[in-house]
Amino acid sequence: MKIFTIAEIAEVLSATVSDVTDCTMNITGVASLKDARDVDISFFENIKIRQQLEQTKAAVVVISAAHASLYSGAKLIVANPRYALAELTKLFAYETTGSTGIATSAVLADDVILGNNVTIAANAVIGRGVTIADNCIIGAGCVVDDYAVMGFGCELKANATIMHHCVLGAQCIIHSAAVIGSDGLGYAFEQGAWHKIA
Repeated sequence: MKIFTIAEIAEVLSATVSDVTDCTMNITGVASLKDARDVDISFFENIKIRQQLEQTKAAVVVISAAHASLYSGAKLIVANPRYALAELTKLFAYETTGSTGIATSAVLADDVILGNNVTIAANAVIGRGVTIADNCIIGAGCVVDDYAVMGFGCELKANATIMHHCVLGAQCIIHSAAVIGSDGLGYAFEQGAWHKIA
């Protein structure tokens, strides 16, 4: 779990601190106004949920100057609360600390081209003619099919699949169970029948 003080968060967000009694208070997560606990930070941008703002248990709320007068509790005033939320989620994001290198249970074709600092987790399968650039991470159970290319810094979360001949640009993140390059081009109607587009 990551923990930051209100002062540290304010600095990251370039926020103005208002109505905060203790800037050294630890914040342990980001939550919606409705679900926030007294150790969470939340944000407000939509007047339609003003009642949630009034009832929140959040330790501190990120809010715009235009809405700051609506809340008497501890707040960090920013120009764009939605952007601040994006920065907060990065700050508190869980980071996996898995092992680097190639798991012994991973299966790689003989002609795979691997860049530097590549991680391939357990039970991944890498097909013929695949090129994997530097700093790529391939999660457990992933499949990278024949002649696919992964650009610099790509990450495949567990059980993602990249089909044959697909090319991922730099720093793509493919989430768990996603399939890139599968069927999906639809069907063509000809002479009273549907024909699959491969």
